[in-house]
Amino acid sequence: MKKLGNPAGIYEHRFFKTGAQFMFVFLMLLVSNFVMAQSTGGLAKATAAANEWKTWLYGFLGVCVFLFVMYSVILALLNKQSWMDVLGDLAKVAAAGGVLVAAGWAWSIWGT
Repeated sequence: MKKLGNPAGIYEHRFFKTGAQFMFVFLMLLVSNFVMAQSTGGLAKATAAANEWKTWLYGFLGVCVFLFVMYSVILALLNKQSWMDVLGDLAKVAAAGGVLVAAGWAWSIWGT
């Protein structure tokens, strides 16, 4: 390991050049352990766990989207941005949701 030129003395890792590479590998290891642990009870248990995780993720994303839109509306009420920007933000949210619906539709036709 090479010592970087910072006063904290942080060492550079020889495998990961960026933090994004490290986070990708870390998340892959985390998810693979979850899948292996859930699949030991059979396919039905793993499917139920995946559906529970999907429900939690959609709820979390719904709260994030709500906060994003409310932030945009508050900025428009305070005259920091125009109402057209709010409509643009709503269009972005609708497009992101449409992608999820289109992916589910395509999977139902060609996936299984």
